[in-house]
Amino acid sequence: MKKDKHKKGVRFRENSLQRIVLAALAVLLQIGWLLFAVIKLNSHFVEIETVIRAIALITALLILGNRTNTTFKESWLFLILAAPVFGMTIYFLFGNSFPLNRERKIYNKLNYAVRKHMPSNDGVLEHLKEQDDNWSAQADYLANYMGFPIYDDSEITFFGDTNEALEAQLAAIKSAKEFIFMEYFAVEDAEAFSRMKELLIQKAAEGVNVRIMYDDVGSVGFVNPKFGRELEGKGIECRIFNRIIPLVKLFLNNRDHRKLMIVDGEIAFTGGYNIADEYFNITHPYGVWKDSGVRIRGNAVISVTGMFLEMWNSINPTDKDYGVYMKSAKTVVADAPGNVLVQPFCDTPLDDEYVGENVYLNMIALAREYLYISTPYVAVTEEMVRQLGLAARRGVDVRMVIPGIPDKKVVYELTKSYVPKLLENGVRIYCYTPGFNHAKQFCADGKAAVVGTINMDFRSFCHHFEDGVFWYGGDAVEQVSRDFEEMFAVSDELTPDSKVGRMRRLGIWQSLLRLLAPLL
Repeated sequence: MKKDKHKKGVRFRENSLQRIVLAALAVLLQIGWLLFAVIKLNSHFVEIETVIRAIALITALLILGNRTNTTFKESWLFLILAAPVFGMTIYFLFGNSFPLNRERKIYNKLNYAVRKHMPSNDGVLEHLKEQDDNWSAQADYLANYMGFPIYDDSEITFFGDTNEALEAQLAAIKSAKEFIFMEYFAVEDAEAFSRMKELLIQKAAEGVNVRIMYDDVGSVGFVNPKFGRELEGKGIECRIFNRIIPLVKLFLNNRDHRKLMIVDGEIAFTGGYNIADEYFNITHPYGVWKDSGVRIRGNAVISVTGMFLEMWNSINPTDKDYGVYMKSAKTVVADAPGNVLVQPFCDTPLDDEYVGENVYLNMIALAREYLYISTPYVAVTEEMVRQLGLAARRGVDVRMVIPGIPDKKVVYELTKSYVPKLLENGVRIYCYTPGFNHAKQFCADGKAAVVGTINMDFRSFCHHFEDGVFWYGGDAVEQVSRDFEEMFAVSDELTPDSKVGRMRRLGIWQSLLRLLAPLL
């Protein structure tokens, strides 16, 4: 039986991968045809070559005037000036944001509908300012500028072990009375999800509103095309975000990388892990898989519910009244342990505000004693590298945990290219030797932490829909700090004398990866 089940799973994965390969080939053929047509014209008419070079120069000047970050500009400028025809074709297909105006309008409308149901929390911000004027700056940015409330009537629990998080999620599903909302980058129809699926089907039969949304690219190797229809047949509403289609589709590059589960508006979960076997060490493709997550209870769940409804209705706007779901929790944590303040937030690629990156930059700037960072990938701007170095130079104990075993070798080469300069500036780098570290978390001074889905790379900062939770105070901050100490204990610390640390100049391959990283 197990052997047959394994063969069936392999067949599903092969069929799914064939979909993405065929779609990618179709897109490449369309781009290739366009390039061929332009080059052919160029070879026959000298005037066209002059026009193309003039357009390339004007495009380069327009890029310089964009409000995007300098690293993005450098990548596009190099590509366009080095290969004008190819560079401009790729830029106008994938780099130019104008064609995404339709998606922007949809999300702006949904965002307005969600924000109407967010509570006001000026009093909470004032309380934090009185308590800690330093860390109130982070909350001010997220609340006053981005519109994400901070709550003093909620509690947060940290899970450094994804199996503990899974058990907590299963218990929450069992308790559901009204609704269960799930949104994940990747869902695998295998052992871990099967435990959930059984309960979800049972709850749907009891009349609970069960919804699941997953990203088509993220789940393409984990589920077959019939997966969604099978869930629908069991009473579970299912939606697929940004389906893979064999056409040049500008929005295809922007994926839903978020991981959320909300139960009855009372409990919410998020973190770095998807619902797939490798995240719970049921399978071991890259050694021990290290990940983390959090559970939120109380009114802070209102914000997380709003995030889900925004994405769910972006596919098909069927909810007319968000207030039905975005309402005060029945069980409010009036006196949270350690006077914890909880602030869920999310990020979108459809605006010019890099929320995830800015939250991380604020954590670096506000840390006074120590700053611990966990990330599977490092592909960041020179500004972030400089800020990390400045923090270390002003006496902050800055440490970063990266994987010991990579899941993507090319991306790992890119990550390693940042190591020498960080070490040179006093940042301590640890390789998680048991396997692949996928946790995305920051912890500072025993006072503040961030856990979520945001990697330290351009794809998370600029291209993906992401989410996270910033919180101040409480036992959960200490739990994150202890989790880091446990990672340090089983990791190898890199030094300037190590093979990677000795590298004084980037090789051609690593330089090329750095240059193209924002475009990948």
